[in-house]
Amino acid sequence: MSASSTKNDFDENIASIDLIPSDPNATFYFLPNGIGKDRRTIFTNAIQQFHLQLLTSPKNARFIIVDEQFDAPKVYSVLKLDASENDEKPKPIIIQTKWLSDSLKEKHLVPLTKDYIIRAPLIRKKAMPSFSQEPVIEEKTRFQNKPKRRLSDDQPQGGSATQVKQRRYSSDDDDDDYDIMEDYNDTVKNPYKHGELPKGNWMCSMSSQTAKKNTEVNKHIIEKLQAMADLYNKWRAYSYQKAITTIRRCTKRIDSYEEIIKLPGIGESLAKKIWEIIDTGSFEKLEDFQSSEYMTVINLFGNIWGCGPNIAKQWYDQGFRTLDDLRTKAKLSHNQQIGLKYYDEFLERMPRDEVAEIEAVKEHALALVPDLTIQTCGSYRRGKATCGDVDILITHSDGISHQGLLIPLVDSLRKSGMLL
Repeated sequence: MSASSTKNDFDENIASIDLIPSDPNATFYFLPNGIGKDRRTIFTNAIQQFHLQLLTSPKNARFIIVDEQFDAPKVYSVLKLDASENDEKPKPIIIQTKWLSDSLKEKHLVPLTKDYIIRAPLIRKKAMPSFSQEPVIEEKTRFQNKPKRRLSDDQPQGGSATQVKQRRYSSDDDDDDYDIMEDYNDTVKNPYKHGELPKGNWMCSMSSQTAKKNTEVNKHIIEKLQAMADLYNKWRAYSYQKAITTIRRCTKRIDSYEEIIKLPGIGESLAKKIWEIIDTGSFEKLEDFQSSEYMTVINLFGNIWGCGPNIAKQWYDQGFRTLDDLRTKAKLSHNQQIGLKYYDEFLERMPRDEVAEIEAVKEHALALVPDLTIQTCGSYRRGKATCGDVDILITHSDGISHQGLLIPLVDSLRKSGMLL
């Protein structure tokens, strides 16, 4: 496979920047999109701490600082910047917020290497991907070949809707493949009565066996797309989720790029990624993301009991990278202190006999309220040799007597030493 013909007039621009933007005339713009309130505060304080010249508009900024999950085309689109090669004005350098995070960790501005810079948009010639030798069927032909659905008797018999296909600007790093016009056009071509859902290949309309069969046919594709969707924020993940839903509906195995590009809701950029999975069995972007320092640290912190994804991101942005950093530098809640203290123990699965000992909670509960129905659930009830945690269901046949039991039960367990 020969490489696609590309031109990128930004490489020279990136290579020419100083390792540290120490020039007092260097200007910065901070894009807050996709960054929570607490993280924004951390980054804003860091910009002030390092005496960086912050602008309120990106128009004249030399550097634009953005969240790691943004790519260059998305930044250019959000800020309405000109990405064309005809614009002679120097392009701004797009920097990951990780640069500020690492600078906070080191307590000084770290060298601004290419690792922190998000590659600028590629100026591409319109051509088919190198792995395809056949032209893509034009949109008009594709829609003409689709069987037309009969209009309802209650609908006006006007002319067919004009098919408008607005393909977003795309590059290798652009995952915003969702085209809202595609959903709109499908609705216009297939009208339905007020109060009724449009008929179509809805997952809920399939039998469970059909849905399972379809999923298994292209399981190798769905698994990797789902893994990528799980790593992205909800907006970036939308195109992946839409593609997953579409692929689940396929009743046969997808084996070619031409089959992918014909699927509704899948653009050229995402089609290339799906073809990479089919052709090589791997997904390089997913592997790079999973092995990045950011994801490694987020996963490490996310395993702490009492710590959610947002807290993990805040700790990362504050420059923390290890559990020792948290022990010595972070302000932890009581639950987080317990989670950190017993970090390894909480990750270990308990043997079945240890869970049986924990079932002693039944005795404490029955001592408080007789005739309770108590059942240890989860892996233990299913007969597994080990359990990740212990789930205990407590109720009463009258539907009332078990109410208000939790607080006195916890007090009883603490007095006995079963709870910390």
